[in-house]
Amino acid sequence: MGLLERALQYKQRINETGKETLIDRIKGPAENDNKEEINIKKINIDEIDSLNQSISDKSNEFKNEIIKADNKIYEEINLIKKEEDIILFDEDDFQETKTEEIRQNDETIIKNSVEKKIAELSSFDKKGNEKNFQINKENILTDINGDSVKEESSVHDTGNIEAEIKENEMPEFNDFGTLFEIQKEFIKADTIEEVYSTILFSIMGQVGVSSVSIIASSPDDLKKWIIIDSHGIKISDNDIYWEIDNGILKILDTYKGVLDIEDLKNDNNLRDDYYKFTAVDARIIAPLMNEDKLVGAILVGEKINSEQFTMIELDFLQALSDISSSIIESLVLHERTSTELLGLRIEKEILSDVELFQNSLLNVSSINELEEVIRKNFYSLGLENYTIFMEDKIGSDYYPAYFEKEDMLGFSDSGFKIKKDNRLITFLINKKTSIILEGFNESSVIIDTFGRNRIVKMELFIAYPFLMSGKLSGFITIYKINSAVEIKDIDIRIQKINQFLFTYLYRVYELDPELNKYNDLTGMFYERIDSEIKHADEMNIPVSLVLLTIKNYKRFHDRFGQIELEKLFINIAEIIKSKLNAGDFAVKIDRSRFVIVLPGKEKRYSVMISNTIKNEIMEKYNTSDFKLLITSLNSVFPDDGKDLFSIMEVLE
Repeated sequence: MGLLERALQYKQRINETGKETLIDRIKGPAENDNKEEINIKKINIDEIDSLNQSISDKSNEFKNEIIKADNKIYEEINLIKKEEDIILFDEDDFQETKTEEIRQNDETIIKNSVEKKIAELSSFDKKGNEKNFQINKENILTDINGDSVKEESSVHDTGNIEAEIKENEMPEFNDFGTLFEIQKEFIKADTIEEVYSTILFSIMGQVGVSSVSIIASSPDDLKKWIIIDSHGIKISDNDIYWEIDNGILKILDTYKGVLDIEDLKNDNNLRDDYYKFTAVDARIIAPLMNEDKLVGAILVGEKINSEQFTMIELDFLQALSDISSSIIESLVLHERTSTELLGLRIEKEILSDVELFQNSLLNVSSINELEEVIRKNFYSLGLENYTIFMEDKIGSDYYPAYFEKEDMLGFSDSGFKIKKDNRLITFLINKKTSIILEGFNESSVIIDTFGRNRIVKMELFIAYPFLMSGKLSGFITIYKINSAVEIKDIDIRIQKINQFLFTYLYRVYELDPELNKYNDLTGMFYERIDSEIKHADEMNIPVSLVLLTIKNYKRFHDRFGQIELEKLFINIAEIIKSKLNAGDFAVKIDRSRFVIVLPGKEKRYSVMISNTIKNEIMEKYNTSDFKLLITSLNSVFPDDGKDLFSIMEVLE
């Protein structure tokens, strides 16, 4: 017969005499008060401790020692019975030889052994907890004898037992099974919003309160806290908010524990905050932390039965706050990591697209091939209508160099240009960054620049300027993108492409053999002068021109050689540049002549400048053996002519 079967038979016989055994005192899972929750899994005590940090380590140690003491006592009982040859579980021997006198002797032996064991164990407690052991001893003796076997002093003191139990009752919330089930719900949460819902559900289910709410920072203003989620209360005033930098929330951030706002209502500095919380039916406030910072708060309403919150209930709220704070911290970390990984993946894709475009540009050998590469790559990015404007080196205006193959805005062979003094150009230079212009079709700047016929074909207007040393070298404009592509995805790529595109384009222009078969540099210079004259006419200001000529440069060459002649022209150019102001410019139009253009300057100023330049050159090169012959002619618009040809004719 097995030990368990014999133990049960022993229990049955003792019960028939109207007494109980230790086995009768032990509740199995099916005898738990909560009949539904029988499928409870075993968990490590360290896991439970991590869920409820408010339970002191000493209390846990104390409870564990009690359990160990009970087990040791039970083992001691069996050892004593074996030593005295008392057979409790053999049915035949029990019927034939067991007498009432022997049973009483057995119990006396057991009693003495138990009291001795309890006396030994009670010595370990250093904080006056012997009373708990005394009570536990009485329970154990009752289990063995079936009657209350108390010491005489205890019998006279039975009226104080309830007071002793209440005095030594641990206030911490230690319903680990409940916390474990709640934690499982938290673990299922994928978002912070789901954590909030679990908090509301758990508090409403475990504590009878009128309402539960969650407050956190507003998406529009992080310093203002508003109600994010709520159960049991409806807020009609959307303007109710709290500030994290002061008031009760600041105290909560420092305290990091459960607060009862009734303890703060007499503080005049907190009076307004107190009324705000009571207005949303808040009585208890529990913190939600992330990296030791307050990221939210749980607002718990009044008890439904009008009772005060017990220490066990407050400890439950603290435990729930600790668990949910840990989950929120994990979710925030997970979200941050996911965002960083997504950013790295996007960055990798962007760099791949940009690198592909760069490699394509490096392999082009002609303008026609360059145009095809740009169209192909821009189309793959999702650009359906765009223009790349480049600076015209002659007049510094901007012309549409590249656009989609369909030419939706009709730039091809239109002679379309955007003047360098156009308000759009000025705006891009001052802005120095990409822009997306809302309501562009009503903008006078866009209407004046592109005309209404082109604007009606635009769905949006985005511009990406490319500036070097404050000078606008060109810009990209986008008017339509593929509906399957996000603007932000295009923006990230174009931002990077814009950083190198124009330097590539101008370099290809310089290297293209077809473009360099013929260069009209003089024509470019005269077009620039003509542009300055037209601008001066609009602004009603003068433009002065100076022509400097080295008359005897051939004799200088014969006397000093080619190298010295080249040095002469370099030095003259440096002297001229040193005398020019912002907006002025000069050019060497043949081997011995220099033209200086002075926008906004009158004739007398140009005469002074020309004389200064001549004197400085002659002072440097005139010697007793050789003297340079330099002449200067001056003309001014509009006094000497109304157009470029009449002005230049005066100089000739």
